[in-house]
Amino acid sequence: MNRTPHPQRWRPRTVPAVAAWFGLVAGLLESVSHVVRYFLDDTPLRLGLYLVWMPALANLLFFTLVGLLLAPLAHRWPRLLTPTRMLGLFATLAAMAALRLLDGFLGVLTVDIIALGIGVRVAAGLGPVADRFLRFLRPALPMTLGAVLVCALAIEARYAVGERRALGRLPAASAHAPNVLFLVLDTVRAFNLSAYGYGVPTTPVLGALAGRGVRFGRAYSTAPWTLPSHASMFTGRWAHETTADWYTPLDASDTTLAEALAARGYRTGAVVANIRYASGWTGLNRGFAHFGAQEISLPQVLRSAAFTMWLHDATPFRRFLPPAWREFPRKGAGEVNDALLTWLDRTPGPPFFAFLNYLDAHAPYLPRAPFDTAFSNIEYPPLPGPAHGGHTEDDRPRAMRPYDQAIAYIDAEIGRLLHALDQRGLLENTVVVITSDHGEEFGEHGVYGHGHALYLPALTVPLIVVYPGQVPSGLVVEGRASLRDLASTVMDLTGLPGRNPFPGRSLARFWQGELPAPDTILASTRWARNRPSWDATSRGDLQGLLTADRAFIRDVDLTGELYQIALDSGQTRNVATDPGRATDVAALQEVLDRRMGTPVRAPADP
Repeated sequence: MNRTPHPQRWRPRTVPAVAAWFGLVAGLLESVSHVVRYFLDDTPLRLGLYLVWMPALANLLFFTLVGLLLAPLAHRWPRLLTPTRMLGLFATLAAMAALRLLDGFLGVLTVDIIALGIGVRVAAGLGPVADRFLRFLRPALPMTLGAVLVCALAIEARYAVGERRALGRLPAASAHAPNVLFLVLDTVRAFNLSAYGYGVPTTPVLGALAGRGVRFGRAYSTAPWTLPSHASMFTGRWAHETTADWYTPLDASDTTLAEALAARGYRTGAVVANIRYASGWTGLNRGFAHFGAQEISLPQVLRSAAFTMWLHDATPFRRFLPPAWREFPRKGAGEVNDALLTWLDRTPGPPFFAFLNYLDAHAPYLPRAPFDTAFSNIEYPPLPGPAHGGHTEDDRPRAMRPYDQAIAYIDAEIGRLLHALDQRGLLENTVVVITSDHGEEFGEHGVYGHGHALYLPALTVPLIVVYPGQVPSGLVVEGRASLRDLASTVMDLTGLPGRNPFPGRSLARFWQGELPAPDTILASTRWARNRPSWDATSRGDLQGLLTADRAFIRDVDLTGELYQIALDSGQTRNVATDPGRATDVAALQEVLDRRMGTPVRAPADP
């Protein structure tokens, strides 16, 4: 009597092992695809050296989970889930992971069809020799995993050794050199700070701190988004003079503040929460012996690969995650402060230059407890509705209460940080600079967010400078100040010998008896990819300038907007086309031509 042969099957523990090996391969190929994408369209390698191993580990976890789910099903239905079919499935998933970054070039469906074709070919090739493949897999799996882990350890060792060497090479610092604490409140506009007269008590700590130093009432960023603004602060250049752009890091043509202070004996350390546009790939790390951006954590690993990031961000899964995981990839202000204090305690010695970037007030606004329930008794006015149909994030209203709550959380954490430094005896001889890289729009001009406009809500930022005994207490400066002057200001306040390597002028001129000459404040943002057509940056660069009583903005078509901000601080009436204004507009166009050049037009789509 003929018997139907029992279908080939794998033991339950074999399925997750095979899946794990495909996961490691998928992660390594996904890393390669990041590099390919970098050469195709300059997409930054934001993970830096972590790209070598994090996607591999993330895919290992994902594929192993898939294998664990399939193992009992394969045992129960061996005719359906044969080794050949599972090899094809794992190969298809691996190809999807490796090719995911090419969605924008080929389309999602095309990428998935290609991945399915690869899976079919792998199944056809490996299915008949599945047993031989398993013999290969037994040593290959631990060897591949071991190589990935060795790379991870080697990268961490490289960072640690590099920091020790950088600190060991420091020249002797001046005996009286002060510490420098440089705090940037990412996306915090001055309009929402009670220290600047806002009606909601968002910043009692900053208000008290301003009473011990100088508060600038009209400070402006040079760009409405993170990277060019930071580049300007660190180099003293206007944003348009730097290379910093959406896909381009700050190059090494200009000295950074960290480099200048390290050359004078400072131990330099940074902790940034904005790992998208302030991490190592941006060039902002130059001169820092210690630069804390990406951290080794399970949420960081999960967000380093396409499949696990999708799972992490999917709404059905997010509700089961702890708060710290749901809010990833941002580090809260508390974590940023703790990381700095740990570094300071670990590396005592010379004066320090510490740069901190807080991201809590960046959308999505995610205030930490107990501030997530603050201001609940305050009635906020309704915000304007969508100006362009609400099709993009920058065209949809955002609640202002959580933004204020996030600012209040940062404010409290700044107070905790300063108290901790004071307890360590480090605060008295410290220059404290507190500012923001840019502001935020809340529908004042039909849009929300930042990066796409040069109106005052996106450019007006807080600026407080405190240095006991050297900076006057309780002074409010109403003269216009640009953040490009901060590098020169820090060099001036430290009183270090040697030439100041930065352009711009020290803001100390506002309290040292000098009558400052009125400045023309420049601001700009370059054209951006994949922006909606209503956004001027989709067509080309935006350029702007501020004088004592006027704000002028022009786009790539040289279409100008002119506002009399002395009379119209909300910039509600564009007077550029008013009769009699042609001469003013032409003069302002000429200033921008001379100072910034002609705005660059976005390249036409191929």
